[in-house]
Amino acid sequence: MEKVWTKVAGARFWIRGALLMILVPAFSLLSASQIQAWSSEDLGWTKWEKEHAVAREETWMVIKEPGMNGCYLKQGYVDQNMMDLSVDENGSPCLWGPFSSTPVDVQVRYEIDDLNQGRMTAHEVTNGIRLPRDLVQTMRRGFFMRIKVESLDPDTELGTVSEQDFSLLGFIGATEVLNSEACRE
Repeated sequence: MEKVWTKVAGARFWIRGALLMILVPAFSLLSASQIQAWSSEDLGWTKWEKEHAVAREETWMVIKEPGMNGCYLKQGYVDQNMMDLSVDENGSPCLWGPFSSTPVDVQVRYEIDDLNQGRMTAHEVTNGIRLPRDLVQTMRRGFFMRIKVESLDPDTELGTVSEQDFSLLGFIGATEVLNSEACRE
């Protein structure tokens, strides 16, 4: 019986080693621009958001707005031309930014960890775009999310960058805080 346990332990050791040999190079493939986009110097939340935060998980802030029954998540950036990504109190992911001063139709493409996830058209956008709610489950399994936004009106230039990467580091922890006592008080 003891030899069986030794063989099992040895097999686990080699399997874990093989997984590390695969995962370490995969993580090193992240480009410098993605890593830089997630640096703490680039992240930014308003004074109000910081005062009403109930938690911060890596690159995500969990915010409890006074008078609301739940919390929302937000990943914000200092640069005003960058988009902010949030998950509202109903669990829907949303993009925020100064997209256009007049309503414009846009096409949004999103992918998680370099896998093509989908596209959608948002109509009459000025500062916010609601993404499909079921995208949150895929975001929980990823490491980064790339979003591309393109104006469908050739005469309207967007006020944000057209392509941006968002870190999903801490996203699982942040979504778990949404179901905690801190967000139900």
